[in-house]
Amino acid sequence: MIPKGAKVYDDSNWRELVGNGREVFAGGETRLLSAIPKPEGHDSRLYSRPFSEVAPTIPRSEWSARIKEQREKKTYVSAWQKFKSHDQGSYPTCWANGPAHAGTTTRVMQGLPLVYLSAMSCAVPISGGHSGGYEGEAIKFMREQGYASVDVWSNTDASNHSRDEKVIESRKHHKCLEVYECEGFDQFATALLLGFTIAMSFNWWSHVISGGDLIEIEANSFGMDDRNNWGDGYGHKNEYGFGGYVLLREGKGTPSGGFAFRQMLSSPI
Repeated sequence: MIPKGAKVYDDSNWRELVGNGREVFAGGETRLLSAIPKPEGHDSRLYSRPFSEVAPTIPRSEWSARIKEQREKKTYVSAWQKFKSHDQGSYPTCWANGPAHAGTTTRVMQGLPLVYLSAMSCAVPISGGHSGGYEGEAIKFMREQGYASVDVWSNTDASNHSRDEKVIESRKHHKCLEVYECEGFDQFATALLLGFTIAMSFNWWSHVISGGDLIEIEANSFGMDDRNNWGDGYGHKNEYGFGGYVLLREGKGTPSGGFAFRQMLSSPI
């Protein structure tokens, strides 16, 4: 079932999301599209494993029933998102915000206190905070260095606070422990049905967001209800009144790449 107020984006209207291909006005301000595809020679095995190693692909014949079960038991990802969406502002940091959003949600799903993870605490050390990047580099950083919370490093502060003692301490508590690289719509759908959060990229959009819920838009036609990084005023809202969502049908809604988060460090702060 399509969420209330949601607009389905697909082959008919996807250009509304890309603006001039470099920037688009959305959520009240100009947003920079800055994700880059996986670089040639990049070895994601250094920080992740293939999703096929953690779970077999769920057959499409089971999707409708499993979506219904998720709804009845409230085990879909957005049911845990009783908090405002991340907001990258006017910076080209979607590639670090998608993982931050997924990490924030995964913590909540683990029963930990809500802590917004700062994308800038990753983007600035890697790129200075003023250029695009690949989401895998951000996830590698989250595993090895950890993100700081927005309490000590604002999500839109491009100054370098890497040597701040509070930032150094915060990083210790916000690391990703287990993450899996996904390929193809069926694998991403399986991850969502199993309750993983995902940082997912779209090459046609030059953008990274987080997912999400598997949705049956029409009979045997599926899409993903994902959460963007453009603030709570963007897109449609979930059942608790929190916004930032975008519904993408399979096709344009098939991620070019992405990673399923299974476990964050179990830190109470």
